[in-house]
Amino acid sequence: MTRRLDILSKLVITTLILASCGAKPTEPDEDPWGRLGGDMPIRFSADLDGPATRTVSSLPAGSFGVFAFYQPGTPGVDAGTWGDGSEWTPNFMFNQRVDFDGTSAYNYAPLRFWPSSPENTITFWAYYPYEDEDTVDPCIERFRVVNSADTYSSNAHSIPNIEYTTDGHTDFLVADVVTDQGYSDTNESPAYPNTVGFTFGHAMCWIDFIVRKVDPDDIFEMSLDLIRLDNIYFTGVYNQQLGWIATLGAKGSIPVFESDGDPAHKVVLHDHADPLTEPPVALLSLPASGDPLIMPLPQYLAWTNASIRVTYTMKRGGGPGAQYVCDVPIGDITPEWERNKHYTYHININPGNPILFTASVETWGAEEEVFYYFE
Repeated sequence: MTRRLDILSKLVITTLILASCGAKPTEPDEDPWGRLGGDMPIRFSADLDGPATRTVSSLPAGSFGVFAFYQPGTPGVDAGTWGDGSEWTPNFMFNQRVDFDGTSAYNYAPLRFWPSSPENTITFWAYYPYEDEDTVDPCIERFRVVNSADTYSSNAHSIPNIEYTTDGHTDFLVADVVTDQGYSDTNESPAYPNTVGFTFGHAMCWIDFIVRKVDPDDIFEMSLDLIRLDNIYFTGVYNQQLGWIATLGAKGSIPVFESDGDPAHKVVLHDHADPLTEPPVALLSLPASGDPLIMPLPQYLAWTNASIRVTYTMKRGGGPGAQYVCDVPIGDITPEWERNKHYTYHININPGNPILFTASVETWGAEEEVFYYFE
């Protein structure tokens, strides 16, 4: 499944979309904001609010999209201010691509320059990773018509809603709004004079699994065949102030683990530390190191048919093995997946009893907050 990002009107939070194959979004003017009378180019920097994912860098290398709103003030009287944003349009930057090398370089073109008048200010907002309308089927409108008269364009007002389709593994990030910026000595830093600093936060959630066999006498041999998330939404609408306000589209599955059927690759579960591994390991952690992380769309799970499927094979002695399949409603374990949360599902398989599912929930990178269990 490919990722997709669409820009919607902030004022509309329903999922009504009027399709128009081949229609093109309204774009900003060619380049009316080349200098604004100033001579200092606008620079960017970015940081991640909380730990990054399996990386020590603050933000992964890649590109992010920027919307910038020019706010003219009254000369000698007062400066333009963001307020609730309803007065301003993204006519200064409209989904401007900014390339980040993962260390310190941020590049974009054409360059924009700070206004020379202190009364004229700019508000900025960004998301990561960058999406462009030309990366998908041209019959899919990237900037959707949400009613007969309102298209989100460089003439629309305030922060757009984002309709995003995840692949289940990509960390979608949104930045805090950086308001009322202008060229001044207070906006300078040694590395990047007059830099707009974005702080990105996780808009997705992060899931992993810990699996073990509960068999103290080690009577049974048990191997894991499958873990999969089923009936999951992949598309949602994100609002800068409210978070995820709608889920829509078809549901699907996210595979976590699947045996390839080769006996040489069989994943055997243990009740205690396995002396054949170094260091000894009793718990199986999934996804395995190097595999894609599981980062689904935040969504309500209670009273839905979203489920976890666990399939395992168990045998005793030299006898034939039997395969067991367990489907458990995720909403019975955790009622929802929230943005910026890390969920760890503990799966304890007891040969004589049902599988015991427990789940710990924490803010991404923070100490454990909540603990759930289901049997």
